[in-house]
Amino acid sequence: ATLAETGSAGRAVIGVAGIVLVIGAAGGLQSLTQETGMAALLAEPLVDWRAGILVPFAIAALIKLAQGSSLTAAIAAAGMVQPALAALGLDGGSGRALAAAAVGLGAMTGAHVNDPFFWLAADAARLKPGRGLLLVTLGTVVQGLAGLAVLALLGMASS
Repeated sequence: ATLAETGSAGRAVIGVAGIVLVIGAAGGLQSLTQETGMAALLAEPLVDWRAGILVPFAIAALIKLAQGSSLTAAIAAAGMVQPALAALGLDGGSGRALAAAAVGLGAMTGAHVNDPFFWLAADAARLKPGRGLLLVTLGTVVQGLAGLAVLALLGMASS
């Protein structure tokens, strides 16, 4: 009975199955981008355009906006950005730390209707969906951009 769907082990497996699937999908996307050379291909035009931390931030934010999961966005963006760090001028120790922070910020930016956090925040604030789009989405965009500005200042200080 413990291993049945209604047993304690069955309920535990059902409870974590979604998280395990999301992590697996994110790892698969990261592996796909590295194995196909997509990250290097995307980084080629960036060699002359020293965008620095803006690129890791933007990649994570775009994945987040499209897919909705911060975890998936962070894992996939990290896998895409890592091979491009030298081209972005972020291959030193502080550059890698800034890139990791930029990926994390991007993965938290732009929460909207396909993001579970959006619904949790809107429900906790008792907002209707339209008002939630205005306040939660705009709030996470402002949060991300403010964090990016702080990272840019830290990057200038560490150079």
